[in-house]
Amino acid sequence: MTLLNYTNADTIKAAMGGQETTQDTLLEKFAGIASRAVDHLCAQTDDPACQNYFALEDVANEILTNGMVDNFGHIICYPHKSFIKSVASISWAMLPGAGLTADPATVVIKSHSVEVWTDASAMRGRPFLVTISYRGGMGAALADLDPQLVDVATVLAIRKYKEERSGMSDVVGVVELGTIQYSSGIPASVVRDLQPFKRVTPWT
Repeated sequence: MTLLNYTNADTIKAAMGGQETTQDTLLEKFAGIASRAVDHLCAQTDDPACQNYFALEDVANEILTNGMVDNFGHIICYPHKSFIKSVASISWAMLPGAGLTADPATVVIKSHSVEVWTDASAMRGRPFLVTISYRGGMGAALADLDPQLVDVATVLAIRKYKEERSGMSDVVGVVELGTIQYSSGIPASVVRDLQPFKRVTPWT
């Protein structure tokens, strides 16, 4: 899998304002660490399989256990991407080998979720698996991503860079990036700025 980083060495250096000499290879390393941290913070999971949450990709035969049936009997599921662009196929099953496949005309995409407008009322409250192939994500390259998401990844990368340079285990990058502050958690600005991108359903 090719991983998409949500910031890079040039973006980090620009944010730091050229205040100190940096190594591009080190900055790219922390760009990757920060990007995967953004994946986990936004998807609200520690699952190591959660990578490239915002990268625009085609996903084949993803198996979900988060399917549910709403009050109208429609099946709703939440694929493992930040935004859903299109669905190639979707099926569901309560038992292995006994699945039903949706008519494409009944599939409705609502950005973060996928609905199948069918009558599955008999399945309400019962566990079932959803298998879905789809295209999802925010963008295929750094330039395609929301600038606010890039800013957050950049702040986290600078934080990790300054931790390594200073030897401190919890250095927080702030607006005045030449100033180092110490705290015991994710910066409040990061929590606030990631809020619009956070997943609101379980990663299952």
